[in-house]
Amino acid sequence: MPIADEHPDRKPFQPPEKEGTPLSVLLDDVLSTMRQAVSPQIGIRAAMEVLRAGTDARMALLYRDSTHRPSLPDMGQWRLVYRCGRSGTDPVPDDDIFAETPMGSDTAPARHAFSHRGMDCLWVSERMHLFGRVGLLLHGLGPGGRLGQRSGDIVALALRILTAILERDEMHRHVLDRLPYDPMTQFLNARGFQDEVTRRLGRLDWQDLSATLLVIRCAELNDVLHGLSETEALAAMEHAAALLRRSARPTDVFGRISHDHFAIWLDGCDRFAASERAERITTHQLPLLLARPRLLGLRIGLAEREPNSTTGVDELIARAEAALLDAEATGRKWMFDRSPV
Repeated sequence: MPIADEHPDRKPFQPPEKEGTPLSVLLDDVLSTMRQAVSPQIGIRAAMEVLRAGTDARMALLYRDSTHRPSLPDMGQWRLVYRCGRSGTDPVPDDDIFAETPMGSDTAPARHAFSHRGMDCLWVSERMHLFGRVGLLLHGLGPGGRLGQRSGDIVALALRILTAILERDEMHRHVLDRLPYDPMTQFLNARGFQDEVTRRLGRLDWQDLSATLLVIRCAELNDVLHGLSETEALAAMEHAAALLRRSARPTDVFGRISHDHFAIWLDGCDRFAASERAERITTHQLPLLLARPRLLGLRIGLAEREPNSTTGVDELIARAEAALLDAEATGRKWMFDRSPV
């Protein structure tokens, strides 16, 4: 009597095809690489190198359609945003690749294998909801990387993942660009700072009050943050912002107008009171409690605004930055601008 495993109607077990194993490993490597990256942009670049190496391509190139808008026809103008190759001297394919292949056509298929100047290539594109299209070109596929149907599906799926992450990153940047404040320090950003100061000028003129703008620069801040992890850099910036706020009045306006430039707007503050504030800030400097504590020096440029002045906020910032440059050139801790009030 035959046993169950030897039943004549039972089909023998078929192991999975060997072709599927390296392709699944390639996709897993792409996902792992992106998850380990500290930012989407770094993760996308690292994932492209994984795709290039996994397909044995001479070069991988990422393109963006820079002219697409949801309400306009797709013009098909691609812009190279990133490339990776076997060596840094590999030439980028000429622009004629778009004319010689279906890549530049509005009706081009989402995936197309072709030959360009004797090299096997694969073009894969994906459309984003709000920000146009993304295209990936694998140029010069090696003998071990000539793509069949299933491996082409894997590359298309990998690009779909990259596109979703890139679109989410674009949406975050789109939102951050419209915020009135800096997320790291909770200070107003350059646009928010100018809007808030402009809103106050009418009240200052009505009350016949002067005001003073302080532009503070910490020249060593970039070097310190560059050597820190993302979490440590965020903590350092929060600590720096808290120290700058320590001597604040309720009516002061704080802003981060560039990476290492901060601004403080002082309502009703004349030259003498502003000088005392600048001297106190530069004397205390900026101590950061890191693994190796650092004491960062500060330089300040000041610009005063008299009541009923026609000077705008942009001009005040320019005058304060000019005074800051003068202070740095002369070795002084702070300095008022030399322009007539």
